[in-house]
Amino acid sequence: MGMIQHKEVYIFAGFIWCLLFAVISFYWAGGGMIGVNTLGGFIYNQAIEREAPFVAMVWLTGFVKLCGAYFCCCF
Repeated sequence: MGMIQHKEVYIFAGFIWCLLFAVISFYWAGGGMIGVNTLGGFIYNQAIEREAPFVAMVWLTGFVKLCGAYFCCCF
């Protein structure tokens, strides 16, 4: 396996990783609660309360993760 093929594997893995984490963020932003208890005390409480600024931040982090996936494909 050549150097180029190794690089493509890492790029694809990074793309999938970013995409999966973006999906999780969008799921939580949409109101999903599976896995929220793994986030820790303060963030867990914010997820339960679902205040608008916190939900907006979760949506924003999902889009930032999508940007990461996009950059994996571009470079």
